[in-house]
Amino acid sequence: MKRSISFVVLAFIFFPVIIFAQDKKEGPRVYMPYSKAKDHMVVGIELPGYHMRYDIAQSSNIFMVLLPDGFDDMRKTPVYFSIDTLALYEFSVKETFDNDIEALTADINGLRVVHEFDGKTLHNAGECYGAELAYPRKGRPFPNEIFYICKNKSNMYAILLSIGARDRNSMEKHLPDFIKWANAPQVVTDYKVIEFPEKR
Repeated sequence: MKRSISFVVLAFIFFPVIIFAQDKKEGPRVYMPYSKAKDHMVVGIELPGYHMRYDIAQSSNIFMVLLPDGFDDMRKTPVYFSIDTLALYEFSVKETFDNDIEALTADINGLRVVHEFDGKTLHNAGECYGAELAYPRKGRPFPNEIFYICKNKSNMYAILLSIGARDRNSMEKHLPDFIKWANAPQVVTDYKVIEFPEKR
C-alpha cells in the first residue's frame, strides 16, 4: 500500500455514488455520506485557506482531498491533505500502524521512515500513531509525507490522515495547518445504511 494519491488505489475503501452538496462554511460536515460498503462515513471540517476536491478524492478511491486555495491541479499543487479509512479487522490501531509501515517498507525500494510519532499532537483525534516518510524521488511528485493512523468513533475502522508535499519547504510551510485540520478532529463513524425498495 502506497501513500501518494497520484500512484495508488487503496483496496480497503471505495466511494459511494451519492455526494452531499453543502454550503461552504466552517464547521463539521460529512465528506461522503457513506462508504461503498455502507457501514461507515467520515465527518470533519474544511480549513480556511484550503478547499475540498471530491473529484480528486474519487479518482484516488479515498474519502477527501484538500488543496491550498489557488491550486486545482495535482500536477501543480505544492501539497495536499487527504483522508481515508483502514479496516482494523482483529488488530489494534497500533498493530494496524505497525503493519502499514512494514508493508510500505517491504513494497517500496528506497522508502525511508524519517520519524515515528506517538500521536500526542492530535489529542482530539483519538488514539493516533504517525510517521514521516521519504519516498524515492524518481517518478514521484510528492516524495515527502507525514501520516497518522487514528482510532476514534468507529469500532471497525481507523482513519488515515496524510499530508504529501513536493519538497521539504512545502511540507514545513503547510504542516501546522495540516495538524490543525487533522486535530479538528476528523472522525470516522460506524453508520449502517438501510435501503428500502422503491415504491412502484
